[in-house]
Amino acid sequence: MNAIKRLLLLMMVTAPLMACDTNDGGAEQLGESLDNAAEDTKDAMEDAGDKVSDGMEDACEEVSGENC
Repeated sequence: MNAIKRLLLLMMVTAPLMACDTNDGGAEQLGESLDNAAEDTKDAMEDAGDKVSDGMEDACEEVSGENC
């Protein structure tokens, strides 16, 4: 096997191992915190929207006496 093939084989074997870094730096932790905060905000907004929608439906049914 020539040197280039050996180098390519070595790179293919070691490349997946380099992606397994568990030492998160400050920027990585900050990014994850921001992602979590955005997800929590999105969930809270969806819950609030559902409550408003349910309230509007209840009010419509109360006023009209029919299913809305």
